[in-house]
Amino acid sequence: MKKDVFVGSDRHHIFFWVVPADVAGTWRWSLTAGNDQINPEMEITQQFNKVQASSCPELRRALR
Repeated sequence: MKKDVFVGSDRHHIFFWVVPADVAGTWRWSLTAGNDQINPEMEITQQFNKVQASSCPELRRALR
């Protein structure tokens, strides 16, 4: 796991991790882009403080 902050000296080390809320899963939402209603969907995976998300082709098309 990647540490967020490291503070230390030759004799002491302090590590600090920020553990985010559980955001894993399928995220769906609705929005209006011009006259179009779009419903993007994104898959998020999470392992501790490392988060990865899939791309949203619907959202990219709407924002062009």
